[in-house]
Amino acid sequence: MCVDSLCALRPWPPDAAQVEDTVAPIDLGVPAPDTAVDAFAGEDAAADAGDAGDAGDAGEPEVDAGPATRVIVGDHTGAEAPSDDAVTLQVDQAAVAELVSPAAGTLATLEVIAVELPGGASCGVFHVVYWAPDDVGAFAVEPSWYGPALALVGSDATQEILISDGPAVPLGAFRVGLVFTGVCPTTPRQPRVVIDDSGIVTGTFIWARVGASATFISGTTLGLAGRWALRAGVDVPSR
Repeated sequence: MCVDSLCALRPWPPDAAQVEDTVAPIDLGVPAPDTAVDAFAGEDAAADAGDAGDAGDAGEPEVDAGPATRVIVGDHTGAEAPSDDAVTLQVDQAAVAELVSPAAGTLATLEVIAVELPGGASCGVFHVVYWAPDDVGAFAVEPSWYGPALALVGSDATQEILISDGPAVPLGAFRVGLVFTGVCPTTPRQPRVVIDDSGIVTGTFIWARVGASATFISGTTLGLAGRWALRAGVDVPSR
């Protein structure tokens, strides 16, 4: 099914072949999810440098606040109970979930289940996109933050995208997703993001750019069966 030519929805074959969890790396010139830079990559070195500088300091001792706590935000049953919905994103369309963070922090990861399409290996170029609400809780259509390109291959396993220097996440609602910008050079098709069969479509959207404008289309309007298989990891500072 299509709505204003913004998405393609078709039944997923029940006998689709299972996909290996391990996929050979593809050199695209963009980072794959398993090679993204860890946001914590410089903390130990910075701490060591701070210790060396404090060796002769007779002032107040610094209090170590400890590492941040990573909170996984988002509920879906895409792994256990995927729906038969098969939404194929077009270029400049994004699978978007509105999630609720229990505390303010930093966006550090995005987990996604994106499976193969029939006919062979799937690989697409995607960007993580993020929307922060305004002062009254409304969301502008243009993303607040747009991540670098990454290659996402089809897999039945949950894939974790590590986000370096991610945006600040508020206490409460925010939106996050994956925008598709084209297939990888080695494959003719992109993977599809799974939708669960929960019947809960609140907070489920397709974001689409049409010319110079963009819009959110709700899962209710699209007649989707449930929620995108997306979860966000938010690093909350220790108190």
